[in-house]
Parts: sequence; C-alpha cells; structure tokens
Amino acid sequence: MKKMAKIGFLTFLALITVVFPTIAQTQEQEIDSIQTAPTFVVGDKWVYNNYESLNDAKQGHNPGVDTTRIVREINDKGILVSNPEGTRQYLYNKDFNMLEAHSKERDTFYKPFWPAYKYPMRVGDKYKVEFSNNRNDGHDNDYKATIRVVGWETVTVPAGTFKALKVEMTGYWTHPNPAQVSEKWTSNFRGISWFAPEVKMRSVLYLWESWWGTRGGSRERYESLKLYDLKK
Repeated sequence: MKKMAKIGFLTFLALITVVFPTIAQTQEQEIDSIQTAPTFVVGDKWVYNNYESLNDAKQGHNPGVDTTRIVREINDKGILVSNPEGTRQYLYNKDFNMLEAHSKERDTFYKPFWPAYKYPMRVGDKYKVEFSNNRNDGHDNDYKATIRVVGWETVTVPAGTFKALKVEMTGYWTHPNPAQVSEKWTSNFRGISWFAPEVKMRSVLYLWESWWGTRGGSRERYESLKLYDLKK
C-alpha cells in the first residue's frame, strides 16, 4: 500500500508539473496579448459621451450629448454601424478599422483604413502607419504615425470598471489650406484608446489632442463609455 501511495503522489506531482505551467502560460498570454478580433453581432450597442477633460471623462462630470453606435449589418463588405436614426453610418473591416464614414455633412473614405487595431495586439508592439482620408468636400488628409501598445490598465468610467489595453498613436497629418488648396498645412496629433475585451475591444476611454504648429491653435476631444448592450 505504501508503494502504491508513493506512486500516486509522484503521479500527482507530475500532473502539477505539466498542468500548472500550461495554465500559467495561458493566463500570461491573455494578459500580454489579444490574439483575434471579437465576434460582433447585429444589435451590439455602445453609448458614449464627450467631455472637456480626461478627468471629467473618467468621472462622468459635465457630459456632452450622447453618441450611440449600433451594429446594423455584417456582410462581405464589413461591419456597418450607425446611430439610432441612421443619419451617421460607419463601415469597418473585420478587425474593426474604419473604412468609410457618412453623414449629412460629408462622405469620408479612409485608405486603406483608419488603423485602430492590428491583431494579434501584444503589449510592447510598436509600428509605423501611413493612411489617408478622402472627403467629398475636398478636405483630404494624409497621415503618418507610430502606434504603440502600451500595456494593461484598470480604467473606471461611467459604464463601470474595466481591464483595458492602452494603445497610443502619435504623428502628424497634412491637409490643404482652405483658402489655397495647393498649399499644405501640417498638424501634429496624439490619440490614446483604452480597449476593453469585456465590451468586444471597443474603447472605454479615448482622447484626441491635436495642434497646429506655427499657425497656433489646438483641439482636444475626450470620450468615455456611458453604457453598452452586447448581444450573444
């Protein structure tokens, strides 16, 4: 009996040696990276508010008008998202990078797309991107930027507390002078998104800051998630 007990204990130790590193490796992989894009479903909904500062966006102080985005259709072209009235529509590719944006004011086409996601998304990744947008009002922009996957952070916003992956994009864009389209102006920008797997890798907190060099002036935008409703 003692011999059998000894064998059983050794077998148990062997199982621990095999199983626990596997579990640890899986957990480490989940912490360090997101391997594939989530599966979106028609009816998935996110509601955001704009704010005057990042702290206000986190705490929900002095919110602006609600901005609601609902998944309307998924087809070979991509993922179609709109506001409840359908007056603003956005087309994304399978990784949820924006391809087109349409409203009463203008139609915008991004080439190849507005780069928000690159799967797998690994902490420490850093890469350069170039893209552009073409607008039917003639205000085209060309962008050059660097994207960094900074790391995981716990973020609290009006919709709740989330474990989110912080991704930062910094760079500049060139665009025509409205008074003389042959003249190009340059603007610098920084965009930071905190993407949460719990809400299908949509941002729960977002900031956009841009400034115009010798022309002076700047623009800031801060946004956080107010509520969400995800379909199974």
